[in-house]
Formats: sequence, C-alpha cells, structure tokens
Amino acid sequence: MERQTLSQTGTVVSGLLVAALVCLGLSACSSDKTATTSSSEPASPSPTSPSTSTGGSAPASSTPVTSSPASTRCHTSELSAALQPAQGGAGSIFTPLSLTNTGTRTCVVTGYPGVSLLDASGAILGVPATRDPGTVVSITLAPKAAAHTIVDTQNAIDPTQCGPMSTSVLIYPPDETDSITIAGALQICGGVLGVLPMAAGATG
Repeated sequence: MERQTLSQTGTVVSGLLVAALVCLGLSACSSDKTATTSSSEPASPSPTSPSTSTGGSAPASSTPVTSSPASTRCHTSELSAALQPAQGGAGSIFTPLSLTNTGTRTCVVTGYPGVSLLDASGAILGVPATRDPGTVVSITLAPKAAAHTIVDTQNAIDPTQCGPMSTSVLIYPPDETDSITIAGALQICGGVLGVLPMAAGATG
C-alpha cells in the first residue's frame, strides 16, 4: 500500500513537472511571437515642423521719379521749343532750351530731353547730347507755361577740336519718340555736348 502511494505521488510530481515545462515553453513562444510582431510594425513617422525660410523677403527699394505717366505727360504735339540767349563761363557755353505748353490741358515733363545738332542737310553732327548730372523733378505745365534744360557746349578755343556749326537742333521732349526741329547755331568743341534735366521756367 505504501509503495502504491509513493508510486502515485511520483506520477503526480512527474505530471506537474511536465505541465510546468509545457507552460514555460508556451510562454517563451508567446514572448518570441510578441517580439517578432512588434519589430515588424513600421515606426510611426515623427511629426515634421514647417520649414522656415532663412532668405527672407527682399527689402522694398525706391527710386527717384524719372518719367511721367503717359496720361499726364506733355506730348510733342503739345509743345514748342526755342533756344534762349547763351551764357558763358570758364570755357563753357550754357544755352537754355525751353519747351512751352501750347496745348489746352495741363501736362507734366520729367527728366532729360534728347538733343542733337543738325547740318543743313538734316544730318546729325557728332553724337547726341549726353546727360549731365542733375536732379530730376516733375514739372507741371499749365497752358502757355514753360520748362527748360541747359545745353552745355565749349568755347572754340582750339578750332581744330571743333566740329561744324549746326543750322538746326533736333529735340525729343522727355519720354517722347516724336521730335521737334528748330533753327539753331551750336557747335561741338572737344566732344562736349550735354543737357541737364528739365527745370521750371523758360530760362535758368
């Protein structure tokens, strides 16, 4: 009877050991499966911050007014031109050239006119006038009002450095493509022929 009890007890212990080993095996398998499943899932993307430009916007720039709007500009058909008496100084000759508003509306001139000297055949002598440094402003001309530029030439100290005397002057009012031609005797000496920006009044 005692042997049978010991035998049964051993059988029970053996059974418990086997069950424990089976449970341990299942736990290990479950852990491996969980680890495998976790590692196979893609990582969630981390949120991205909006990009910030480091360049920044270019600062606004301003430039002086150098022309008049077409709607208010004095057009060639509304202007007459005339050379005023010249003034000399330090070897230079300064001849005012006026533009008068002959139209019926108020208009504006701004900037430099184009000026060239012509011979009797209408051919240009030398090169067109260059722009001398000056302040550009808008000049409002009521009907019959005038603005002027200064035509800069040099005295004929050395005649060999001078071109022929002009018989007429070709003028393009500021920002216009149509010209005015008037009689005028001017001479380019030393290659100097310049103009200033338009200013108020018929003379300087």
